Amino acid sequence: MKVLSVLATSALLTFGAVAPSFAAPTKAAAVQSQINLNQAITIAKQKTQGKVKSVDFDKDDSEYEVELATTNTKYEVKIDARTGAIKSQKQERIENIDAAKYKALNTAKIDLAKAMQIAASSGNGQVVDAEFDIERGTAIYEVKTVNNGQKYEVIIDANTGRVIQTKRD
Repeated sequence: MKVLSVLATSALLTFGAVAPSFAAPTKAAAVQSQINLNQAITIAKQKTQGKVKSVDFDKDDSEYEVELATTNTKYEVKIDARTGAIKSQKQERIENIDAAKYKALNTAKIDLAKAMQIAASSGNGQVVDAEFDIERGTAIYEVKTVNNGQKYEVIIDANTGRVIQTKRD
């Protein structure tokens, strides 16, 4: 009985002393991921013009890359995922070859935020990436989600909001 008590006390002291070191990284991780995809979009929209074309999380640099566009100018804003601070911002004129795509983006009835909401609410998990594109003449959003470790791509019609296709990525 005395041996069991000594073992229990030893275990308590060992794991009790280690527990704060496990708690610290968890708290630090929570602090590091203060900004989500929607907040990154909001920050980018406050600093630029146009409709959101794409949003992507770059885990290597711990930043969100948000691309917005008007009919003649595109903007790229990189936002620190920990602080929400803008790391960089660039603007360039849209080339004639891409003009039709950006015109379709700016006339689409559904915006990227709504497409992300549709993809998430269709049961496909958390949105990790989204982008506007033209596929076979149709304006679409390709929304990537993760659900229970599985990656999915949800294709949404940019004018109706209808889910065209859901597939494992």
